[in-house]
Amino acid sequence: MYLQFLLVPAFIVSSAIAQNTNTTVYTGTLTPKVYPRLPGWSNDRSIFVYSFDNKLTGTAGKIISAPIWVFRRDADIMSTPLQNNLIDVAPGDTGYSDLWSVNIVTVPAGATTGNITSKTMLDALISSKAVTVTSTPLLVNCPVVHPQSTLAVPADGKFVTGWYKGQPINYFDFGPNGVNGTAPGNNYVQPVWVPVLANGTGIGNHVFPGVSTDPAYTEFWAVTTVTVPAGYVADQYRKAADWGAAGIQPALASPLTIVNCPVVGPVGPATPFTMSQAGGGAQASKSAGVMPYLSGLVAFALAALVL
Repeated sequence: MYLQFLLVPAFIVSSAIAQNTNTTVYTGTLTPKVYPRLPGWSNDRSIFVYSFDNKLTGTAGKIISAPIWVFRRDADIMSTPLQNNLIDVAPGDTGYSDLWSVNIVTVPAGATTGNITSKTMLDALISSKAVTVTSTPLLVNCPVVHPQSTLAVPADGKFVTGWYKGQPINYFDFGPNGVNGTAPGNNYVQPVWVPVLANGTGIGNHVFPGVSTDPAYTEFWAVTTVTVPAGYVADQYRKAADWGAAGIQPALASPLTIVNCPVVGPVGPATPFTMSQAGGGAQASKSAGVMPYLSGLVAFALAALVL
């Protein structure tokens, strides 16, 4: 994944600053999880996504990002990393985000900075002009997780270690958000459409407007419910045009609920729904396995809770 070259075992030069010796990995209020691949739809194509439950802040159009600092000998992000990356917010902290804005810390050759494990240490080095910081337009998706968490398919996202307030901290690396992570709009939020019955119960898989090869793709989604009519068959709606043709107006969840759901794995061919699949067909039965996913997103939104 993209940040693999950003996160490597720490490189330590001789230190002129007192080092934090806390080696206990940060857990906070996080719990260990095995994150499953969850089925969904995008323009009639079957897809798989992950869903992370860190509370995210933004608007219906954009998500806030938080800074992450990477360490180099020069301002070239492709240069050899000097140590693990540094963040200053974790889940539950004001300003936390799974979306990170990359800043390059340039450490001159021969500098005696030591291993920089906190923003306090970094600020001191900036003040003394021992290092310089260059902001970049690169935005990356790296949700912080419990150190014992895993992905159902580990190759889908690299498990990495960084620094947070003097402690090691772990997160998954899903690389640049959007098509390349730097184009304008790569902090945008798109709707994820959640089919629900009139009583608010989810039915079938979620519908996403795009996948990673689509120009407007993002991994951050605003939960938007689609109240389906009586007689609806699970997974009957697989793209926005389906409920548009039925005259159904989706409703943005209130309060706004933004979720981090990177699309992973193979994208299936377009398979428009046919009524021959009704009454317990393959697609209808598959949806039963995604009900925990629905309860994790829809129930929170409908109960006025924010993930």
